[in-house]
Amino acid sequence: MASEPTLAPQLTLLPGAVTTGLIRCGERALLIDCDDTVTPDRLAALGVRHVDWILCTQYRRGNTAGAYAWLERGAQLVGPGAERAWFEDVAAYWGAWGSRWHLYTHQPGPQVPVQPLPLARAVADGETIRWQGIELGVLATPGMTDGAVSYH
Repeated sequence: MASEPTLAPQLTLLPGAVTTGLIRCGERALLIDCDDTVTPDRLAALGVRHVDWILCTQYRRGNTAGAYAWLERGAQLVGPGAERAWFEDVAAYWGAWGSRWHLYTHQPGPQVPVQPLPLARAVADGETIRWQGIELGVLATPGMTDGAVSYH
């Protein structure tokens, strides 16, 4: 794989189906979104051995597909509180009539994860996340999903 684009000494972009942000502190990392190309081998090549947090901008599968492997390794998941049910109570969504019959004219649509993703922390507009001396603000940015957030 070609070298990953580095924006600053601690900030790297990981191109994939969804670009993942990687904030690094030594061998530890915080991810912003996590598609299924963000594997332990890929991060090890960058010197990352442990992911502490994954900050999801939205519930959609493309943004969360790689999180399962990291949760098994001890990472904690953060996501928009307004979308908590789409992360955690996926059985209710997929068991609903409209979801089973593919009536996708509504949010959340067909991109709800198939397996639950438990949020260690649900965030909302104006909150701050602190990690390794870095502060990231949470900004409500509805668009692809009604409850989407961005981190700055």
